[in-house]
Amino acid sequence: MVHFKEKARYNYDDLLEIIRVLRSPEGCPWDQVQTHQSIRRGLLEEAYEAAEGIDRDDADLLREELGDVLMQVVFHADIERQRGRFTMEDVVDGVVKKVSHQDGNFHKAFLPKASTENERSTVVIETPEGIEVMARQIAGAVARRIVTYASEGEECYIDEHMGFIKFGSRVDVYLPVGSELCVKMGQKTVGNQTVLARLK
Repeated sequence: MVHFKEKARYNYDDLLEIIRVLRSPEGCPWDQVQTHQSIRRGLLEEAYEAAEGIDRDDADLLREELGDVLMQVVFHADIERQRGRFTMEDVVDGVVKKVSHQDGNFHKAFLPKASTENERSTVVIETPEGIEVMARQIAGAVARRIVTYASEGEECYIDEHMGFIKFGSRVDVYLPVGSELCVKMGQKTVGNQTVLARLK
């Protein structure tokens, strides 16, 4: 029989461990024999129920169903882990390692000194390969507001919003030495569309 330590609240790492234990030789016989196809319908049903929570603007239902969707995702990823093809860590694009906010001035954002003197928010993301990338939101002279959605320790994905800054502000991206740049000076970039660089 499998025993889990009882907690008032379980976190993401606990979920990964629970699924791994259930699918282990000492775990649950039902979980051990499941395949992508055998639980495919469950994934679709949970996704539809989460969509119902969105349509109804029902926060309680959405919270519950998103948890069920996450469990399905972790289960499918664990099947692939046992096959040796990828893990849950490969599904995630990165983990937020650091989030910090510094008060400061409101110089025009295009000035070089704005990076270190203006009000700014810094987010450091670590990829599954252990490479760190830093993005800094810098407030400008016109729109003096920064909103950062990222929180330390949470997983992040390429198409997620890190936060937002308004007109007249800027974002600096710090890449590791040796990264292959994919843009040129003066080129217009669009979030979630333009590839800035490739990490090596």
